[in-house]
Amino acid sequence: METTVVIPCINSEEVIEDCLKSLNSKEVPIIIVDNGSKDKTLNRILSLNLNISIIHAGKNLGWGNAANLGIQNVKTKFALLLNPDVKFLTNDPIIKFEEKIKNYNNIGMATCITLDKDLNKENGRITFFSKLNKEAFKNVNDIPEGDTLSTINCVYGGAIIFFNVEMFKSVKGFDSNCFLYLEEDDLCFRLKKNKSMNIIFPSIEAIHLGSYSSKIPNLTWWKNWHWVWSDFYFKKKYNFKNLSLIIFSKIIRWLFKTTVYFFINKKKYYLYSGRLNGAIAFILGKKAMENTPEADKNNAKGIFGNIKININENYTLSK
Repeated sequence: METTVVIPCINSEEVIEDCLKSLNSKEVPIIIVDNGSKDKTLNRILSLNLNISIIHAGKNLGWGNAANLGIQNVKTKFALLLNPDVKFLTNDPIIKFEEKIKNYNNIGMATCITLDKDLNKENGRITFFSKLNKEAFKNVNDIPEGDTLSTINCVYGGAIIFFNVEMFKSVKGFDSNCFLYLEEDDLCFRLKKNKSMNIIFPSIEAIHLGSYSSKIPNLTWWKNWHWVWSDFYFKKKYNFKNLSLIIFSKIIRWLFKTTVYFFINKKKYYLYSGRLNGAIAFILGKKAMENTPEADKNNAKGIFGNIKININENYTLSK
């Protein structure tokens, strides 16, 4: 095999077994970077009799930093980075990725088509560096029939990324300041600047459950905190215009919604409380890696104090 699989995880016992089995290979090297799981994740992994090595991070590094750690230990030409809530529908996906990528020169990273839990194709996420124009929005729901370099008419998320390891290391991997979200967009952008191609192979498909990778206390709050922090961080990194005005207007909106939903809809309260606290923390200069979730206890702490446990947790992210 020319590929090593890398999977960062924390409390992923409900999904990781299906992910590993869908690779359909007992030979491929698999590196699990464990961010401090307290459930039966590692027991499930070790019971599968696969070619697995485990790196114990010792604390929750987040997704990009755990991926960096895993890929530093890869000895093969390619690496397949996965979320643990991915399940391939295409048989022998690693062989397919290797066959496809050899048709091109200078590939930095590649991905495939993902489907949600209802088997609807996920598509249309526009990366922060894509040129936003009317034509792009017209084509936002298109699924390409052939290989494509587009990042506009097809999803390019971080759940499944097939790397040329040398290319990955040449741009120093994922931004270590980010705990979670949009680090794959940033990497894609830097690879493009480095004159590497980023490509999507629609002939390979997988289910991506989305927000099922980890079960931690106050998941919704944490994910929204880090989504907002990362969004503002990368916009600042690339000198987005009127960023201060954008942040201010969003804080006012989220403050209003957090207050209203506290009384009428506790599920949405945690969503907007996470966003509000992430935005204020960013303004105050708080670093993402200074505010990270633990696997087995609620350590969510906002600007105004501790956040109570969400008894209605339902994997909500943005709805």
